[in-house]
Amino acid sequence: MKKVLSFLILMLLPVVAWAYDAQMGGIYCIFDKTKKTATVTYYSSGNNYEDNKNAYSGNVIIPATVNYNGETYDVIGIGNDAFHYCSGLTSVTIPNSVTSIGGSAFAACSGLTSITIPNSVTSIGKFAFYGSGLTSITIPNSVNYIYENPFGNCKSLISIKVKAGNAIYDSRDNCNALIHTQTNSLISGCMNTIIPNNVKSIENEAFHGCSSLNSIAIPNSVTWIGNSAFEYCSGLTSITIPDGVTSIGNYAFEYCSSLTSVTIGYSVTSIGHSAFYGCKGLTSVMMVSSATNIGGTAFANCEKLKDLYCLAKDVPNERDSYGTLLYGYFSFIFSDSNIEYATLYVPKASIDAYKAREPWKSFKNIVGLTDEEIQEIIDSYETSGSPKCATPTIISYGKKIKFECETPGAEFTSYLSTTEELTGEEVSLENKDRMYTLTVYATAPGYARSKPATMKFMVKKTDVNGDGSVDVADIATVIDEMAGK
Repeated sequence: MKKVLSFLILMLLPVVAWAYDAQMGGIYCIFDKTKKTATVTYYSSGNNYEDNKNAYSGNVIIPATVNYNGETYDVIGIGNDAFHYCSGLTSVTIPNSVTSIGGSAFAACSGLTSITIPNSVTSIGKFAFYGSGLTSITIPNSVNYIYENPFGNCKSLISIKVKAGNAIYDSRDNCNALIHTQTNSLISGCMNTIIPNNVKSIENEAFHGCSSLNSIAIPNSVTWIGNSAFEYCSGLTSITIPDGVTSIGNYAFEYCSSLTSVTIGYSVTSIGHSAFYGCKGLTSVMMVSSATNIGGTAFANCEKLKDLYCLAKDVPNERDSYGTLLYGYFSFIFSDSNIEYATLYVPKASIDAYKAREPWKSFKNIVGLTDEEIQEIIDSYETSGSPKCATPTIISYGKKIKFECETPGAEFTSYLSTTEELTGEEVSLENKDRMYTLTVYATAPGYARSKPATMKFMVKKTDVNGDGSVDVADIATVIDEMAGK
């Protein structure tokens, strides 16, 4: 019995698993004995890299090679979490032998205000410098892979530069941002960023935690704002989502506590889950767009909300964080936002529909706007002071259509609507011939969205796409055929 008990006690004792193979000259390393390479890693007496906070401090010089058990190893990488939590770290010298900087490698290094990345580094991991004290950063032309925003929550960061000759990334027009050249995607910004007019998207977490950002102009070229793109930008006071944007990601402006007003442009059809959650200073929201989907808790915990303009004729649907359409009598879009004291402005023709649906019917006042009043609002709406794109022309020939615009570089966004409300993922068209309206807008870099062009046409109850059923897919088939797709 004693032998069994002793065995059980031994099994219950903690097993110490060191995160490094050896400490070489104050640097913790793990080794690849086959390739004879070394990677800088974190100190841990167990499996928790929080033990690392006192492992490195002051000025640290990483050697290009280390000698281990009589053999020479090339130091080729700075591993995940290598200097994580080392708030006493003030400078690091990285040798030209290093080719990669891992995820969270310098995260929470609040004393690290500058670092030189050598031209040997080709990759930088996610959150590599998250929450560090960096004031400026230069990306060498050797870097060809960066995992999302490596500089999130760097509150003191004022300058982001990419060296000339980098084939993948750039910081065009001295914009103080990191941009993926081929896709024109802004990956990382800082308090001094000026978004160039040819940027197409603001990526996930691009400005995350940039609390010193007081204002930002989003150009009309941007079509997509990613998840958590401006989350925790507590210094941001107002934001205008321009005409080119069609989608606002989940948590995009969450906890922007100083935000007082939001204007959402024409083309936005989707507002993500918790997109403006916790914007406690928010008093006014202008939704010029005909947003069809709004995420759960999108405007929740906005306790000072007073006026919300929703110019969508069709009452927007609510979706959860996975995009699933929510049904029922409960809604969380405006949870804890005191809408029982706020006023909702909607198209007069749709006021009964809003009064019948949660959460809209819970506003204290619901005011119907005439078409003239709506047009007046739209006419006064400006995104950035840019001139409007020329109104597009819809040209129909046979079963096909095409769009033209006099503004150079114009791109087109179109919407299909009917007088009958369509809901759900599948709609029966049986015995329902319908008149549809195709609405087209034009946008171009440096121009505000055009006035709409419209065309009406009839969709007959027929199996257009030949799939054996008459459903909503037949509408898409008609439009695709007309557009020559």
